[in-house]
Amino acid sequence: SYKSASANRTVKLTTDQFLFRHQHSKKVSNPNHLIIEGLKTGSTPESGAAFTGIVKDQAGHEFITVVNGAGYYTD
Repeated sequence: SYKSASANRTVKLTTDQFLFRHQHSKKVSNPNHLIIEGLKTGSTPESGAAFTGIVKDQAGHEFITVVNGAGYYTD
């Protein structure tokens, strides 16, 4: 979900599967129906790739996920 910059509204986007089309296609599934509240990716030469996200389950519990040192985008 995201808040529109031009209006005071929240838009929710949901899917149970997503197919990444890159060198090697990868299908990602969401069997627990987690809702992504927000995420940020990035990388530096020193630390490699990183991901931080907040997800919410169907009961409303929020989980913070942090992955650091996940390699480089060229891997």
